[in-house]
Amino acid sequence: MLSVQLDKLHQFNLYRRNNLQCIKEALSRDNRFSLLMSLMKASEGVDPAWFGLGILLHRPYAHQRFEFLQYLERNGIENRPVISEMSAKPVDFWLNNVTMNNNILEAAFEFQTWNGPIKVVSILSTVMFPKNAQFPIDTSLIYDGPPHYTSESYAYAKRSLAQLTQWYRKQHGCDFISILPGNIFGAYGDFNPSTAPLVNALIAKVESQKEHNPSAPLIMMGTGTPLRQIMFAHDLAQIVVWTMENYSANEPLIVTGKEVSISHIVQL
Repeated sequence: MLSVQLDKLHQFNLYRRNNLQCIKEALSRDNRFSLLMSLMKASEGVDPAWFGLGILLHRPYAHQRFEFLQYLERNGIENRPVISEMSAKPVDFWLNNVTMNNNILEAAFEFQTWNGPIKVVSILSTVMFPKNAQFPIDTSLIYDGPPHYTSESYAYAKRSLAQLTQWYRKQHGCDFISILPGNIFGAYGDFNPSTAPLVNALIAKVESQKEHNPSAPLIMMGTGTPLRQIMFAHDLAQIVVWTMENYSANEPLIVTGKEVSISHIVQL
């Protein structure tokens, strides 16, 4: 059998390359494609004969990955999890975030010459925590190990923002601070079960079951015993306003809500 397959390998590869070219041509004729996604590219000088087609959702639509997979399944297209831009393009993700952070703090520093003292409040993310962090966590443990590999480009960008904030304070005496919130939930957030923060993901799962199979019992994976610190987005907004007048410390302000078990959140 192996010998027969090897004899036909060249023909198989021709078919695959032809299929890939046909798909590319069809997608290029649809203006929506370039807006929503792009195809994974082979290394320079390589003519790929892939079994499948790698698709990369652009960042503004990455939170709709679950809906995209459902669309493929409804149309009989076999698929595997789509790669998010954070892990597929770590260089781009790092440069975009670091460039934005640098520009904002530099502009704020320079404009102080004309406007007087300017306060900058930067929002960090729990992705910057070490991948094996134990909660509750304090500022002394933020850099105690590498972050999770799936979001390391974004995590290191956030770590660099925290450091740059402290360096501006040390070198120039700027009133720049940073806030590190816990698990945020609320309206207008990400409700994709595959990418959303904890509470939003649970809400999405419940709503999906109510829509597709309301009579079946709701099943959640795991024991439900791990504790999580959750925070309503509106509360975080109020804390940001509060820090403008009441917080000027060098270390990031870690703000978290009440620590509750996952099972308790589900029962709510």
